[in-house]
Amino acid sequence: MGNTIPMVMVTTADGNTALKGFSYNTLKTDTRKAVRELRKELEGLDVVGQTTSSSDDSPPSTLLAEEQFWTNAEGKQMKAAVLSKSDDAVIFLMPNGKSIEYPLEKLSAASREAIEDL
Repeated sequence: MGNTIPMVMVTTADGNTALKGFSYNTLKTDTRKAVRELRKELEGLDVVGQTTSSSDDSPPSTLLAEEQFWTNAEGKQMKAAVLSKSDDAVIFLMPNGKSIEYPLEKLSAASREAIEDL
């Protein structure tokens, strides 16, 4: 114990290319700076398996709707793109790159209607 050095390593969607590594000491000393550096490196890179371009603001062609705010039935908002939809659910692509399945019945009437129109 005590012989390991924790660090953060980020790879592209193919899992092969290392983008950035941060030692534990760097993270402990200035986490915000490390996060800013990482975000700069990730701009325009394919880290979630989507095709993006830093010179083009259009969403990847596989999205049904670009990132925007959606409201649930309780009035809470979330920012997400729409990857796909079915009769009873939608799959959102969150800003952090994760996709989540969300029941249409839990969305507000306006958000549900907007998704049904896609």
